[in-house]
Amino acid sequence: MRLSSLITKPKNGIVQQAIDAVSYTPGLKSNHQRNHQVNADGFGISFYDDNKQPHTYRSTKPAWSDTNLTTLCDNINTNLTLAHVRAATPGLAINDANCHPFTFNQLTFMHNGGIGGFNKMKRPLSYMFADSIWHNVQGDTDSEYCFHYFLQHLFTNNNKDYDELITQEEMENALRQTIDGLQDLQRKYGDANDINEQSASMNFCVSNGTEVVASRMRRPIIEDSPSLYLGTGNDFQYDDEEEVFRFGTNNNAETTVECNGKQLATIISSEPLTKIESDWTLIPEETLVSINADGEVKLSSLL
Repeated sequence: MRLSSLITKPKNGIVQQAIDAVSYTPGLKSNHQRNHQVNADGFGISFYDDNKQPHTYRSTKPAWSDTNLTTLCDNINTNLTLAHVRAATPGLAINDANCHPFTFNQLTFMHNGGIGGFNKMKRPLSYMFADSIWHNVQGDTDSEYCFHYFLQHLFTNNNKDYDELITQEEMENALRQTIDGLQDLQRKYGDANDINEQSASMNFCVSNGTEVVASRMRRPIIEDSPSLYLGTGNDFQYDDEEEVFRFGTNNNAETTVECNGKQLATIISSEPLTKIESDWTLIPEETLVSINADGEVKLSSLL
C-alpha cells in the first residue's frame, strides 16, 4: 500500500491529527481530549521493505510543514508502517532522537502517553539495561526508555540473541512484562501519595516487521485511557463515489488480491483515519491487540 493512503491523504490521517486541535474520538464515554491538542514537536515514520527491514524518517518539524514527508509518502509502497506525531513533554529536548518510532534491529516501537515520576525512575531503570541495549539509547524520553525496558524483557531476561527471530508471542509477553514492571518501578521510586507519580498512560505499539502488538492501558483508571481504534478489511482504498478512503473489497480487476477470507488491511490508530464511524471499533481499556502477518486480530486482557 502507498504510504500516502495511510499518512497524508485520509481526512483524519495522522498529519491532520497533528494540526487539528479538535480530537475525533467516537465512543469514548468521558475523556474526549487528546493528551495534547496539537502535536507540533516532530514526527516519525518507520516503514518495512520486502525483506522485513525497517526504514525510519524522523524530523522535528511539524508533520504538516515537512514537504519531504509528502514526497516520501507519495512514492513509497509498504505492507507495514508505524507513524507517530509528537507533543514534547515540558522540559524535554525537541530533537530527532526524541521523535518516535524508535528502532532496534528489526523492531520498531512508539508510545502515546506518559509515565508519571519518570525522573525518579530513569537512573535505576537504566542500570537494568544490558550494555548493548543501553548503548542503543539516543534520547531522554520516558517513551524511549520504555522501549529499551521492553528490549530488556524480550532479549536479556529470556537469554535470547539479538539476531534471533522475534515471534508475536514473545512480543506479547515482553510488552505485558514491561507494563507490569513500569508500575512496580513507580511504586518503588515514586511518591505513593502523589497521584501524578503513580499514574501512567501506556498505549504502546511494537512490530517485528511481520506482526504488530499494541496496548491500550492507563493506571490508575481515573478517566479514559488515550483512545485507540481498530479498522479492518480486504483493503483500504480511496472510494471515488464517496470521495473518502474506506475499508472494503477492491473491485478493480487489475489490482484485486485474492484474500481467501482473510483480512488483508488492518489499521490501529489513536483516532479513526476517516469520519466513517462504522469502519472503526474502539479498542477496550486494558487490552492487548495482536495482529499477525495476514492482518488477523486477537484481543486479550491486560488484567
